[in-house]
Amino acid sequence: MSGKLQDVDKRIRQVGTLAPLMIDRAGFKRKYPNNVYGLVHDEKEVTFVADMPANLLTLRDMTKDFELTGFTEQDKLQEVQKYAAFLKKILERQSHLAETYKIVVYNEDAAMMDAVQHFL
Repeated sequence: MSGKLQDVDKRIRQVGTLAPLMIDRAGFKRKYPNNVYGLVHDEKEVTFVADMPANLLTLRDMTKDFELTGFTEQDKLQEVQKYAAFLKKILERQSHLAETYKIVVYNEDAAMMDAVQHFL
């Protein structure tokens, strides 16, 4: 399965790329690219920046190998929610990022899209 968001949901398309962030991690400069995506929902264009962190891709792969891992979709959702909550706590400590982001867990659910619309 592809790691590209537009391959996960055919309604999503990549519309651009922002300048990458350069962040020092353990003495090394690491480049974090930011892809900009778009989709149409309820006849409105929604544009957003998204990422699929490697550890979340691993959770997704674990659900695909259920016979081997015993890891269910519900297990994945719980772990993704924990990840999002922890990420939010980390970002909240970065005062220069205040009010510049919203964390939305994409789950192909209409309720999730309604939550995204709330922020627009």
